[in-house]
Amino acid sequence: MYLPKVFEKEDKDELFEFIDQWNFGELITTFDKELFVNHVPFILDRKQNKLFGHLAVKNPQIRLLEKADDLIVVFKGADSYISPNWYDSEGMVPTWNFEVVHVYGKAKLVYGDELLTILEKLTEKHERQSEKPWKVTTIPEDRLNNLMKIIVGFEIDISRIRGKSKLSQNRSIEDRKGVITGLRAKHDRLSLIIADLMESDI
Repeated sequence: MYLPKVFEKEDKDELFEFIDQWNFGELITTFDKELFVNHVPFILDRKQNKLFGHLAVKNPQIRLLEKADDLIVVFKGADSYISPNWYDSEGMVPTWNFEVVHVYGKAKLVYGDELLTILEKLTEKHERQSEKPWKVTTIPEDRLNNLMKIIVGFEIDISRIRGKSKLSQNRSIEDRKGVITGLRAKHDRLSLIIADLMESDI
């Protein structure tokens, strides 16, 4: 990832917060010149410094996960187009503002109770705001056992983490205020998130 210093995010707690919020990541591996990409909901364990997820047994990436030459998980946050018309400065060109976190590490496959724990934590996270949260234990035991035979869990031991927050930090205050106004006029959710992030950084 191209990462100019002005856009770099280094605070690990902030990066972990980002992963918790935007936890549907892209699992990317290479092995023997083969490239695989899958989209996976992840659970982050901060104390263990690990990510947890699962894939279908039939997914070819599973066979290569532990021996991958390279492994990276990309977590993408909000993003939005930035129009030159929003700048106070003249002669500007279009760009894109966004936030992203890249996680590097090594993977290990997990089964049985460890896989069940991943499923439980994943559903607990996303059912948290439901009036009547659904739980894995709702499934009859024989049905659950059959379902767990067609998926494989994995954990990634995080070796490195990099964050990029491109929010017009390289522009003047006047330009940034113009961008915020332009973003708010779009009224779409991602543009408003970018506007909020920029405003909190001025």
